Amino acid sequence: MSGRKIAGGQLPDETALVLPVSWREHIHPRRGGWLRLATSVNTDAAAFLMAKLDEALPLFAGADAALLTAFRAYRAGEADPLGAAVAAQLVLRVYGDDERAGPEHIVDAWATQHGLTFAAEAAVELGRVELEAAGSKAAVNWVLRFRAPDTAFHFWVADALVARARVLLAAADDDSYDAAVEALEAHRGEHLTRMIVSFLVPTRQDWVDELCAAGTMRGGVKGDWSMLLCSLGSAKQLEKVHLTTHLREQLNYRDILYTLVDGIGTGVAPTVALLLDRHPKDRDLWGILVRLPTDEAFDLLVDRLDTKPGLPAVLAAVKDYPVRAIHRLAAAAGGNSVNAVAAGQVLRGHVQENPVLMAAVLPVLPDDLRPIVEPFTVGYGQLPEAPADALPAILHSPPWAVARPAASAVVVQGLAVPEHRALKWATGEREAWKVQVDGGLYPAFPFDDAAAAVKSYRSGSLDWYEHISLFTAGPENVVRPLLAAWRPGGQCSWDAQYWGKPLVARYGLEALPPVLHMAKAKPATAAELLLPFVTPEVASLMADWLVRLKSARPTATA
Repeated sequence: MSGRKIAGGQLPDETALVLPVSWREHIHPRRGGWLRLATSVNTDAAAFLMAKLDEALPLFAGADAALLTAFRAYRAGEADPLGAAVAAQLVLRVYGDDERAGPEHIVDAWATQHGLTFAAEAAVELGRVELEAAGSKAAVNWVLRFRAPDTAFHFWVADALVARARVLLAAADDDSYDAAVEALEAHRGEHLTRMIVSFLVPTRQDWVDELCAAGTMRGGVKGDWSMLLCSLGSAKQLEKVHLTTHLREQLNYRDILYTLVDGIGTGVAPTVALLLDRHPKDRDLWGILVRLPTDEAFDLLVDRLDTKPGLPAVLAAVKDYPVRAIHRLAAAAGGNSVNAVAAGQVLRGHVQENPVLMAAVLPVLPDDLRPIVEPFTVGYGQLPEAPADALPAILHSPPWAVARPAASAVVVQGLAVPEHRALKWATGEREAWKVQVDGGLYPAFPFDDAAAAVKSYRSGSLDWYEHISLFTAGPENVVRPLLAAWRPGGQCSWDAQYWGKPLVARYGLEALPPVLHMAKAKPATAAELLLPFVTPEVASLMADWLVRLKSARPTATA
């Protein structure tokens, strides 16, 4: 049979929600949730943090007096959570890309220095502190100030630290966890800190309810509400959140979806189905419905059998829940609608493929379903398998199963790659691409000293958006020598299809190396940047895309 086997005549248990191991890396663990991590604190992290702090201090131009006092107290060894948050904001500015992937160093340092409760409080205080650039962009100094309360925010810098604190709290013993919850109540004075507290300790569902009310209130604070979404613990909360546009739009991220399943369980099914109607090609949403071991979730899949992804999803659910499939498909198979006919076809195949399962299920089927299922059982397993010599040869020896010598590739000798290199613009195309430089789509050149900007670029101290500003708006005599070696990646490639156009319009063939690099990395979005180029490497790449990449084929044929 497909799915689980029958052992000792017992039907399989199809009521337990078992989440895939592949979801593990995307779930923010919670106390009492499915994902239980055995985690330990890095006791060497405190020394790492202090070394990084010494490196960051020269960039520290000043701060609000209260922040400065708290920071000095923390540096002196006092358990000052606000001071620790100030230190973390500074240290994050001097992290390299490889180190920024391991923010547990900072949170583990806090836990090592003053305990888990202190680490949790410091993580919350991150929401009260913001760092702003001061002085020349080529030689940035940073000024710390309190974040204006109850304003919109996008928590890019410190979200990984907060996530690490949640991991430690989820794995803590009961006494340590309860002590942290009690201490965090005093830190719920502002919108962002309330959000962080609920993210850290989602067991306090009364606090989550307060945030749901605030998030769905007309005219409330906009911005990033993902921490609230990862704190939800009931289907009622999720249904309420889904009705609010700016919250619903954030439900499409994998870490939020999988964390919701961990926190709410099978109750997510109705909302996931509504999201699926908005995003019918979203494989994560289909995968969640398939995994949920309830009649409701199975019926929601069957309701969508008339969609292209619906049939594979239902077949996957049939494999995971073979007994439930018989009941729910039979219930849906009555009538002449497209879905009813499709449900009957799936049911017929399932029944006839699994005679052992049917022998156990048929006697206990409800009376209203047995007449629908029984006709599909007639005749299965009664016909003997035909011998190979009784079949046409093509059925037992298909052509693709017979080994044949590989055909030799046709090679045309004496061809040379042309060295012609040029730009060929469509009418008005270059002017349209160049307008984006003058039209304010990207910031003007933000550096006081071009030579200092180049020096910062070569040293690797420019941020990704400063790279874009330098190359799209910097003095041409400064930028041209840098183009051949520039390989924009990571966040630099965001919106490359927009800022890359003025780059090509401005520098022509000299812009090919960075543009070619981006197009190879992200052909779906950056391929069109190569349209004006007439060069051997672009022609070769287009030929490859034409036969291999559906997403880039329109550009290759343009």
